[in-house]
Amino acid sequence: MKRLVALVILLTATFALSQEPTPQPPKVKTVATEVKIKAGEIATIAPDAKGEVGFSWDRQVFPLGKKAILDGKKLYLTTTNNGKYVVVVADYAAMTQTDWWVTVTGGIDQGPIVDPLPDDPIAAMQLQLKALTKIVESGFAMQSTYNKSLDARITALEGAKPPPKPVDPPVPTDTAFPVDGKYRVQMLYETAEVSKYPIVQQDAIKGKPTRDYLESHCAVGPDGKTKEYRIYDKDVVFTVEMPTFKKAVDYCKKIGCPSIIVNNGKTEYRGTLPPNSDYPDTLTLLKKMAGE
Repeated sequence: MKRLVALVILLTATFALSQEPTPQPPKVKTVATEVKIKAGEIATIAPDAKGEVGFSWDRQVFPLGKKAILDGKKLYLTTTNNGKYVVVVADYAAMTQTDWWVTVTGGIDQGPIVDPLPDDPIAAMQLQLKALTKIVESGFAMQSTYNKSLDARITALEGAKPPPKPVDPPVPTDTAFPVDGKYRVQMLYETAEVSKYPIVQQDAIKGKPTRDYLESHCAVGPDGKTKEYRIYDKDVVFTVEMPTFKKAVDYCKKIGCPSIIVNNGKTEYRGTLPPNSDYPDTLTLLKKMAGE
């Protein structure tokens, strides 16, 4: 009998040890955060949320004039009406939930929402309609002003984004200058038309800053002293000592006046003299091709 009892206890203990504990769902930590803003100001919700974030929001007053803008993992909330908003932020990675309570003051006072009366539903609806009409009439005047303010702030946020990277210059297969590691530049213009060119183009053709840059960056020519850049009129007459630039001038004539060719010894840019769709001015182009 004692052996039987011991065997039952042993089997029971063995069965109990073989059972895995029932997994429990992870606990979600909930916190509450309160934000107070003036009507028309922007409340930033969940600025520090990490991981995958979900937003769910509603309000406890009539929804006139509310705006919500989602940008990445932030929610921007604004309104012209006084009242209290609730925004629920679920941070799935951290298993947390934050209830953001946004209190708005200094705007349109909407008043309480009247519940329909069971004994006189028509009177209750008329009362709600009267209150709603008053809200709409008083809200339109402020809405335009706050919309302009909001649009200005959104524009400022967009302006804070980094500018797009400059377009890399195209690489022609048939270059005007030799691809030999030397920096060379050719500009072509028409003397009779220079005075009609934009000031930026005139500065590139005649200005000292452009010529100083070319003097300091262009390769030295075969004579051991002349720098490898030319700024020619389209009717230039070539001599035997200028074969390097004759082909470049022919390319420029195909582009038209004023035009420019910049070759950094590896790649080559050909186009109209800036400003153009690629560069705002000639110095910017020259520096880009020089790797600055």
